Amino acid sequence: MEPCEDGQLVLKRTFNQRRTNKQFVNARRRRCKPSGTLGEWLVDIHGPHDHQSLLHAAKQLAILDAFGGLHPAREAFAELVRRRAARLKAEKAALIVDEKTYAQQLDLLRFQVREIADAKLRPDEEAQLSRITSAPATLPGCSS
Repeated sequence: MEPCEDGQLVLKRTFNQRRTNKQFVNARRRRCKPSGTLGEWLVDIHGPHDHQSLLHAAKQLAILDAFGGLHPAREAFAELVRRRAARLKAEKAALIVDEKTYAQQLDLLRFQVREIADAKLRPDEEAQLSRITSAPATLPGCSS
């Protein structure tokens, strides 16, 4: 929200015949309903439960931080938290990619194990294949 002119905050609400309304803050139209949010900051309604605003944890924290002059430290800490959250999010995304890669590699290895098992290889098979490939090729029914 832009700063108030002459230190004043002007809230305006207009109604028409169709019972629709428009809301203005400092002469600028607002589509949202600022009255609730601004009202919490500007007015604290007291009645039988005078301490209502003190029941909100955010309000308690704001009061304590203002009393201790901790707003700059609070902002610095919030920035650290935002950076850490961004790093953790990036690490999580990398882990998810790694998990997919791991699953793909596992599928490939399982496929290869099945292929080897289905081939029913024997320990002496390589020597037999070497003898067969080194022997001259003859076609059945033909003599040389």
